Amino acid sequence: MQLEFLKDEKEEAKVRFPNENSIFANAIKDELWLTKGVEIATLDKRHPLVGKPELVIQGKEPRKLMKTAAQNLKKKVEDFEKAILKEI
Repeated sequence: MQLEFLKDEKEEAKVRFPNENSIFANAIKDELWLTKGVEIATLDKRHPLVGKPELVIQGKEPRKLMKTAAQNLKKKVEDFEKAILKEI
C-alpha cells in the first residue's frame, strides 16, 4: 500500500491513498475516531470515479495516531477472521 503525505505537521496530517478506493480509507477514518487523542478525522474524495481519497487527521502526533488506529483495525479484522473460520 502506498501513502502520500500531503501535509505532515506536529498536530495535523493529510494523507492521500493513491492506489486505494475509499473503502479502506473509510475504515481507517472510523477507527481513528475511536482512537484517544484524535480531534478530527475526515475523509475527502473529490469524485467517486476520479478522485483519490485524502484523510485529514488532527491531534497530537498524527503519525502515531494513524499507527495506533491501524493496529486496532488489524486486531479487529483478525478477530473477525477467527469468528468466520470458527463458523465455517
